[in-house]
Amino acid sequence: MQIKKIVLYNSKGQRRIVPLELDKVNIITGASKKGKSAIIDIIDYCLGSDECNVAEGIIRKSVDWFALLLSFNKDEEVFIARRNPKPQFNSSNEVYFEVGQSVSLPNIILEGNTTIKAMISLLSNKLGIEDNLHIPSQNSTRLPSEANLRHALTFCFQGQDEIASKSILFHRQNDPFKMLSIKDTLQYFLGVVNENEIKIRNQLTTAKRELKRINKRINEEELIKGDNSSKAYSLITEAIEVGLIDKDEVEGMEENLNEVINLLAVKVDSWTPNYDPSIGESQIDGLQDKLYNLQKQYFDKQQEYALTEKYLKDVDNYEYELFEQKTRLTSLDLFSNPKHNISECPLCQSKLSSTRTPVSDINQSLNQISQELGTSKNEIPKVRKYLESLNDEINAIKNSIILIKDQINSIHSLEQSSNGIRNHSFSQSRVVGRISLFLDSVKLSNEIEDLKVKQHEMEELIGELEYQLSEDEIKNRLESVNFKINMDMTSRSNSLQLEHSNKPIRLDFNKLTVVVDDDEKSIPLYKIGSGENWVSLHVLAHLALHKYFVTNSRPVPKFLVIDQPTQVYFPNTKKEDLKEDIKSLKDEDLKAVNRLFDLMFKFVEEVSSFQIIVLDHADLENKKFQSAVSQRWRGDKALIPLEWEKV
Repeated sequence: MQIKKIVLYNSKGQRRIVPLELDKVNIITGASKKGKSAIIDIIDYCLGSDECNVAEGIIRKSVDWFALLLSFNKDEEVFIARRNPKPQFNSSNEVYFEVGQSVSLPNIILEGNTTIKAMISLLSNKLGIEDNLHIPSQNSTRLPSEANLRHALTFCFQGQDEIASKSILFHRQNDPFKMLSIKDTLQYFLGVVNENEIKIRNQLTTAKRELKRINKRINEEELIKGDNSSKAYSLITEAIEVGLIDKDEVEGMEENLNEVINLLAVKVDSWTPNYDPSIGESQIDGLQDKLYNLQKQYFDKQQEYALTEKYLKDVDNYEYELFEQKTRLTSLDLFSNPKHNISECPLCQSKLSSTRTPVSDINQSLNQISQELGTSKNEIPKVRKYLESLNDEINAIKNSIILIKDQINSIHSLEQSSNGIRNHSFSQSRVVGRISLFLDSVKLSNEIEDLKVKQHEMEELIGELEYQLSEDEIKNRLESVNFKINMDMTSRSNSLQLEHSNKPIRLDFNKLTVVVDDDEKSIPLYKIGSGENWVSLHVLAHLALHKYFVTNSRPVPKFLVIDQPTQVYFPNTKKEDLKEDIKSLKDEDLKAVNRLFDLMFKFVEEVSSFQIIVLDHADLENKKFQSAVSQRWRGDKALIPLEWEKV
């Protein structure tokens, strides 16, 4: 994003157009009080600042609308105009914009067609600023923040009181809240935090929820396995004693419960009784029938419980998706106006050719989602209550099964003691009976192995997602980026022949300042002497940052506006013509000024698609400087035309 034109409109329908060249150094030179320093505030106001900081005076009195014609990648233009606030107000929310491959400047603007919030969202999207979220550290009281166009503009302005400052490096950094927002969003603009952080955090939440479910299932399976294991091996021992199973058949099965259960099942299926029991036969038959029915009920209830539990989980997931959809729709403040004209676009108020009503559709979707959320919230408690009742029924059936088993065992014991039946066939039948009861109640499954595979996969996924969001990984990336920027600053400093040009220069991202690493110690910006050093280090830092932004396709506007970079050489200049002042400069000062501008010229030649706008008193005689002058405001020439002052 670069600035093609700055446009002012007055109430009489007149326009003042300041054209600028793309991918070039643009110099606006002139005397004091001609409107140069208002340029930054005009651009900032058009691009969504909270207040209009244009100084009170002729500009505020004569201008009705401030406007910019922006260029995006040379194949799209955006025209943005923002109404000058009325005298009793500091801001206006009335914005007019047009988007197209080539936008013609309106002759007059009668009213706005969008809002500041919508405009910022539009430009943030066109810059390529994706969904992002900075979450402060746990000890911080700050709320999470999302980087947008307004944060990106921090790197695009250097006001007159900032370019030569030893205390601050970035635009409006002296505001404590602004300083924190720079720190919070800088990592995003440098690309050291993952651009899909919101998506990754959602994936991480889902993965952790799934791992918790898997762990719960594994614990349940292991409890079942542990309880059944002792019973199974006890029955194997009995079966060996009565000759149902050969001891050699269980060799090597000590660690595999499933093989043991399979062996028991095979022996029960193949066993045929060779005796005719008579004592207690009718009682046992009746109890066996009851036991069979209870076991069937027990199995059916377990199945019903599992299906109901799955349904509850599906409802929870569905409710989560509904909540996500509602959050996204609710965030669109543009569609909340019940009086909206359905024949107009809610964003730009242009006429719609379609008979569809997108606002109604979106609001209807939002209402439907809200109703479904309400329904699910009403249903979930009922389902949970039903699960509790099922669990009570399962426990009751289980207790009945235990009771009947005890009764059957008692009858068998009574038969043996009463009749003295000790024959081998009867002993086998008793063991087979117990094995049959055990097999009816046990769930033979390999699910625990599958669950453990899924558990391992989920743990690896969570580890990878957490690593992508880890502070250590972000720190490593930041150090790598910082090294590249510092190398660029240090190499460019040699061309300026500064006091510390032969020393490493670096950006301190934590303190938001420039530091020179001397042989003995590190010297921060505020301890480095002379205004020439302060200005030069500011320029070096911002050029190095923008080179990184451009080279790595970061979503930051590709322009830098610098106000009065030569002020340290002309501290008291108020003359209309600076020719004599420039000639009176010391030879080394004049060379320093030329070196500073040469640095800017070389930068735009080296870095493609970048624009520098310099606002300055100086009017150097060298050819590059003169060819870069786009406006010269002296005498009757100024930002505000003379005839506007008479209106």
